[in-house]
Order: sequence, then structure tokens, then C-alpha cells
Amino acid sequence: MRRTLPFLVLILVGGAASLALRSQFLPKAARVSHVPAGDVEIAWIHTTTNAQTWERFVAGVHEAARQVRDMDVDDSAAFLDQTAAVPEVTVGFRNQENRIRIRWYKLSGEVGTREWVSRLADREPPPVAFVGGATSDRAIELAKALRDQETWKGPKPLLCLTTATADWADADLPRDASGDQVRLLDLYPGRSFRFCFTNSAMARAVLDFVWQTPGLRPHGPAAPPAVLSMLGAGNPWNGVAVVPLLSRELPPQAHILSWMDDPYSADLALRFRELFRPDSGMGLECTSVGVTEIRYSVGTIGSVNEREKGGTGLILDEGTPPRGRKQLLVLPAVTQPARRMIRAFAADSPLIGRSMVAVTGDGVSFNTVYRDGEVAWPTRDLSIPLVFFAHQNPVAWADDDPTPIATRTSTDDVLLFADIVRLLGQHLRKPAPTADADELLARLRADPFFGPDGERPTGRGEFVVVLRPIIGDDDRVAKEAHFEVHTRGAGRRWTRIKHLTK
Repeated sequence: MRRTLPFLVLILVGGAASLALRSQFLPKAARVSHVPAGDVEIAWIHTTTNAQTWERFVAGVHEAARQVRDMDVDDSAAFLDQTAAVPEVTVGFRNQENRIRIRWYKLSGEVGTREWVSRLADREPPPVAFVGGATSDRAIELAKALRDQETWKGPKPLLCLTTATADWADADLPRDASGDQVRLLDLYPGRSFRFCFTNSAMARAVLDFVWQTPGLRPHGPAAPPAVLSMLGAGNPWNGVAVVPLLSRELPPQAHILSWMDDPYSADLALRFRELFRPDSGMGLECTSVGVTEIRYSVGTIGSVNEREKGGTGLILDEGTPPRGRKQLLVLPAVTQPARRMIRAFAADSPLIGRSMVAVTGDGVSFNTVYRDGEVAWPTRDLSIPLVFFAHQNPVAWADDDPTPIATRTSTDDVLLFADIVRLLGQHLRKPAPTADADELLARLRADPFFGPDGERPTGRGEFVVVLRPIIGDDDRVAKEAHFEVHTRGAGRRWTRIKHLTK
């Protein structure tokens, strides 16, 4: 008996542990939180693994409170220990008891978007708005779930997209009367608003900035002065006719790369390509616009994959552009593919940054090239100037920030979240914070922050970041680089608001 007792204990302990693990991994029901009488709820839909994004969102709530003097914030329940708990941050206004409750409903393998929408639709009252869409895929999924939910115990909520930039929804959706794809905001029609800019708006802003900036604008070569002198010294009538033609700057070349396994890249590449058409209204004259489709974007952080190698080869086979020419490289990609491609070009010709400028959308962040640049974007290895987009000011640091400037985190995400909270908060409080979704809809439609289609108007409020590697007179690429942040205001002119060297 004494010999068998330890085995019995071991079996019992093992069985108890097995039951505990089984209960832990059983599917958990989506439990929605109660909304106290008079309060309203905003449902923030995001994956359970993105606690850092929630932290930045809460920071955006506090930033909104700094912008609105009588707004107060309670974040005592924003950071809970339990993974399955529903964190919340509440917003209120002076002399008003009602609160706006912003709650993080977490997406996981057990609870998806449709389940949260269904449970929240069955609760009285439902949320006045859903905030989500960190990527276009997630935005499409959330919009479809809201569209397909037929019954609500109250007015249908609004959809507020954060950083989903695709203009159009995916190709398997129904077509409209003209045969074109459905706009992303039309998936959940009439009740959707986007707080970021679209892919087409980003492409237009970046190219508009580059073409307005002499040091970056791509251009073709003109005939050398010696050739013009020789022509002028010959037949005077020929010289008069030919010299003006040869002295003109020729149009530049543009190369667009597109990663076909990445919907963001494929769509953004198409938006860039459309702007080089004569009927785009941009006036971007080029001698040629080459488009290279790359089948997959999987690869290491430093070396191009086999398909990417073919893409760089097509461009490099043309040879390094001669002095006097600057060509455009369009890289609609996230950080790793963009970094690999620039590294490959620079490795073949370290001084190629003198004759090439690269542009992209918001797939490369300011943190990558500046705060983390020594590791993530070393300019000695990536010596091509890069222009990319930001939806808000990435360098709006407080004057009393004690953090060394070289290690500060960009502010564009916090400011975007602050816009969401500020606008929703101010419109929910008028005349009192008891407005339902229909009242909120009418007020947002009248807000100049949005156009009549729910998109952000272009021509103001965009930001671009310029990374300029320093190439010395000795033809060496310096470790340091110049960073500039520009914004577009009245008159559609770009203004530099920050210059940094690191």
C-alpha cells in the first residue's frame, strides 16, 4: 500500500492538472460589460496580443483631455491583470455625471469579430460606435460583421477606422452599378468614418511633395554645357534651333515595385501608378514608368529573396544613372521588404543615393528610421533618400519631455487616437453625453474633419518625413543622416516643421 500511494497521488495530481488545463483552453464565451444608465459605450476592437497599442490608445485619451479643458479621464480600469477581462477607460466632462466608456473587446482564436458584434448587438444599449481597423483586412472584417448584423437593441452603431488605408474593399465583394469595386467605407454604408488617410491620398501627397522639392525631385539629364557650346559655335541657325531643346531637362524615370502577396503593397502600388497617368491631374511627366511585380515578400531583414533579387536586377541592369539624372524608386511596402530593397541597391552602388530617391506610404514608421535607426535603418547601408507618409505629426514632443531627443517615440499614433476620442467625446456631449448613434452620426457628418463621404479631406493635415543620408565630398556615406518633417497647410504648400540630425 505504501508503494502504491505515491502513484495514486501522482495520478490524482495529474488528473486535476489535466482538468485545469482543459478548462483553461475550452472556448470562452464573449462576455460584454454592462453600461450604467445614462452612460454610452465605445467598443475598441483589437487583438489580445496588442497590449502596447492599447497603452498608446490610453495615452491618446489623455492627450485628448489636454486638448479639451473640461474633459477628465479615469483609467483606473484600463490595465487589468486578467487576460480575459475587458479593460476600459472612461471620459467625462465637468458638471456632467454621465460617462463615455471606451472598452477593449479583445480578438483571439476563441472570440472573433462577429461574435463580439453579435453579443454587443444583443445588449441594451449597444455601443454608439466601434473603433477598429488597424489594418485594412481587419477593417473589412469588422465592416462586414456590422453590415450583416440585422438586429440591434438600439440605433446601429458607427464604424470609426483607425489606420486602415485601402481605398477599396477586396475583389470578391459585390460590384456597384458602374462595375467598380466597392469602397471600403461603403461596406457599412452611411455610418463609417475614417480617421486616417487612404492609400491614394498618401501616394498623391508623397509625390506632390517630392515634385515640389528641388533637392528630391527626380529629373533626367540635359546636354552637357560643352555640347551646347559646340553646337553654338557651328551653324548659327542649327544652334538656335537645337540648343534650347538640348538644354531642357528631360523627364525622369520611375520604377514601381509591387509585392503581390501583400494586399497593402499591391493596392498602394496601383495608387502610385495611377498618378503617373496623363489624366491624373498631377503632371508627373516621366520618360518611362516601369512596374515590377514581386510574387512574395517573405525574407530576412538584410538580404533580398530570390524574387526580389530579380526585381533589383531589372533596374540595376540599366546601370547607375549618370550624373545629372535622379530617378524615382517607389517602394509600396512595410519596413522589411523596403529595407531589403534599398540595402540591395546601396550594396551594388553605395553612392546611388545621389541619383535615386525612394518613396513609400505609411508602411515605414518614424520610430524605425529615427529612434531605432542605428539597428533598424543604418544609413551607411541604406544610403538612398527616403520619403514616407505620416497621418499625424510624428515629432510633436512636449517641450518639457526629459527623454533624450534621439530616443523619443514618435507621436503620430497618439495624436490620431486623440483625434478619435476628442471628436467622439465632443459630439457625444452636445447638448449632453446621452446622444445615441443616430445623433452622433448627424454631428460627425457636419464636422469639417470629414468630407461628405466620411473620408479625411486631402490637401491639409498630411505629413511627410524625409530621411537624407549624408554623402561627403570624399564620397563616403556618413553614419549620421538628416531628418525633416513637413506638413501641408493652406494653399497646398509644404512647410518644414522639424529638422533633426542623428
